[in-house]
Amino acid sequence: MRQRKILSTFMISTLVLLTTLGVVLHNNTIVPEVAAISSFNVVVSPVSQTVDYAVNQFAWYNVLVQSVDGFIGDVTLNASITAGPDDEVSLSFPGGSTVTVPLDGQAFTYLRATIGSPADVPMGVYNIRVRGFASTQSSNPGWVNDANIELRVIQHDPDIGDFRLSSTPGTVVDLVPGGMGNIQINVQAFKTAGSITVSLLTAASSPSEITAEFDPFVVTVDAYTIEDSLLLIKTTELTPAGNYTLVITGTSDALSYGLPQRVHTWAITVRVSGFYVTPNPAVKSIIAGNTTNIQIGVQSIGTFSSSVTLTASNVPIGMTAVFNAASVIPAQGSLATSILTFDSDPTLAHGTYYLNLRGTSGWLISDHVLAITVGNFNLTVTPLVKTVEQGGNTTFVVEAITMSDFTAVMTLDLIGAPAGIEWEFDPSIICIAPTGGCPPNSPGMSNLNINVSSNAPVGTYPMWVEGTVDGEKRHYDITLIIIAPQDFLMQITPTTADVRNGSSTSFTITIYSLNDFTGDVDLSVSVPVASGITGSLSPSTVPIPAGGSATSMLMITTAPTAPAGQGSISVTGTSDSLSKEVTVTLTVSPTAGLPCIIATAAYGSEIAPEVYFLRFFRDNSIQTSFAGSQFMNVFNAWYYSFSPTVAEHVKNNMVFRNVVQAAVYPLLASLYVAQWSYSGLSFAPELAVVVAGLVASSLIGVIYFAPITLLVVRVARRKQIRIGDINKPLMIAWISSIALIVIAEIAMQPALMMAGTAAFVLSTIIVATKMTVTQAQRYLPK
Repeated sequence: MRQRKILSTFMISTLVLLTTLGVVLHNNTIVPEVAAISSFNVVVSPVSQTVDYAVNQFAWYNVLVQSVDGFIGDVTLNASITAGPDDEVSLSFPGGSTVTVPLDGQAFTYLRATIGSPADVPMGVYNIRVRGFASTQSSNPGWVNDANIELRVIQHDPDIGDFRLSSTPGTVVDLVPGGMGNIQINVQAFKTAGSITVSLLTAASSPSEITAEFDPFVVTVDAYTIEDSLLLIKTTELTPAGNYTLVITGTSDALSYGLPQRVHTWAITVRVSGFYVTPNPAVKSIIAGNTTNIQIGVQSIGTFSSSVTLTASNVPIGMTAVFNAASVIPAQGSLATSILTFDSDPTLAHGTYYLNLRGTSGWLISDHVLAITVGNFNLTVTPLVKTVEQGGNTTFVVEAITMSDFTAVMTLDLIGAPAGIEWEFDPSIICIAPTGGCPPNSPGMSNLNINVSSNAPVGTYPMWVEGTVDGEKRHYDITLIIIAPQDFLMQITPTTADVRNGSSTSFTITIYSLNDFTGDVDLSVSVPVASGITGSLSPSTVPIPAGGSATSMLMITTAPTAPAGQGSISVTGTSDSLSKEVTVTLTVSPTAGLPCIIATAAYGSEIAPEVYFLRFFRDNSIQTSFAGSQFMNVFNAWYYSFSPTVAEHVKNNMVFRNVVQAAVYPLLASLYVAQWSYSGLSFAPELAVVVAGLVASSLIGVIYFAPITLLVVRVARRKQIRIGDINKPLMIAWISSIALIVIAEIAMQPALMMAGTAAFVLSTIIVATKMTVTQAQRYLPK
């Protein structure tokens, strides 16, 4: 009992464990997935046919091979009778037993059962198997698929009846790509009384570009009579050349209660070859009253190379259509052409007419519908007038206008363009069509781009844009006005100037508006490099009113060390892209070039030692510094204001000349001492010239002015004339002059320096004179 309990528990546990494991394995999909296998299916229709051996000797079946799960490749078909009274029924594939199945597509072929004569074929039911084998080059080599059908062979019974299908004339229809043909399908009833109603259907064919339809597709046939239906067959221009089988299936109503329907088939061959007609263009627009040509092409297909006769029908009244070559012979695989000329009456109503073009070669016919639109066109240009400066560019916009859905292409041209301009239409050919009818790469608008050269004559030029369609022209008037560009003119006065080094001069710049120019002109000055010349403009930006003018002042300053010579100074004015320049010629002359007029007159020659020393001291000591040169400007202005007159008297009066010579000697002695002091400080020219000035001025005060002042003071004292104390104002003046010299030196201001040095020399002379007189009075009796 205990063992049984243990065994039961073990078995239950094992069962639970296995169940749990199975659930886990299932939920986690441990079972591997099996990939889908590419294959094909064979489908045959109709599945069953009943044949009265006295009426029909053939039975046709449609065979369709369908790709499954991505199958692709060749499939070879065979058919065999698997059961039946005998094996005298023969089976074949007239369209070929091997078909190529495209990826996820299908392929067609046809099976024919030949029944033969009643003596050879027993009556009964024949089971037929249609088998497909995948080739070794297919995606699933060796795959096999079967389809089973049946064929019933019965004995003729006139009371029940049957029907037979046939075609007239023959079983072949010749078509061209893009062509249309027909064949008569006959339905013959074999029945002693009554009628048979037959529904006619066409099987799907390959290629799919072949279509067929019956008129009518239901035929009622009386006993032992024949009725027909017209089978209309069409191809497209893409239908490949070749022979194609079209199986026709007829199905009758139930002949009597309990008996099956009769299903019979008939096959015809559609031979696609020859040619097709193609006009270029396929749609044409013309203007009433004009003549228009269209090229009509005949394209050979395959090996076709026969004469093709061309005709045009459905031509409206008021229009004629004539081929320049009524027949053409295309070479194999080539295109032959003829020109179709249309002449239309000016009163021909606007609208679209559909003409039928036909090419005929024996039984081969190719039709093409040609649409002819009768309308008109025009063009417009915006704006009407454009104004452009010399050297500039501009654009007009040209647009095509259609009337009555007129469609064409227009070639553009510009007539009357003046000399000195270049023009271009972009594009030069535009589309004329109703709204939305122009393709993206053929717009209905164009830009007329005009570039005007800088030397194009100023003036107003009428021009017109010309649009041409098939020799018909339209014009649109436009006007181009060329004007001189807005500009400005600069002038400077004077154009030349002489200036001493260490001095300055000014020029006036006048800017004039040309062609109503208005705007700000920015000025800049350019002076020679390392010339010691500086320039400033006031103002540097000059606003110019339209048709007016404005001025600016150019101030040129030369440094004391500016080398003598001649140079150009340029002033440039710019406003946006415009730029103008004016120049002046500046001649810098050293102050040393001035003569010592009175000394020369006193000593009789400029090369006299005394005169030479005066000039040497001035030119090589005083003039070489900024402070000295500015002082000389003041001194020269004072000295040369009277020296020519004095020199003239000295030159003509010997006594006066001797007096002047005697008076100059103390000056020469003072300047010798000043020259010695300058030499000691020549490493610092600005300091040296101030010290030399201090020495020379002091000595001049002591030598020339102290004796006279002392005499005046002595006389005043004797006459008890009180002389005020000038020491404090004098010292303030002297210190202030030194301060001015320092400031001017730092700021390099010529005017300050001239004032400072002049004040310094004068105050030093007075201080030296005052000090000398004061000291002399101490030693003189009161």
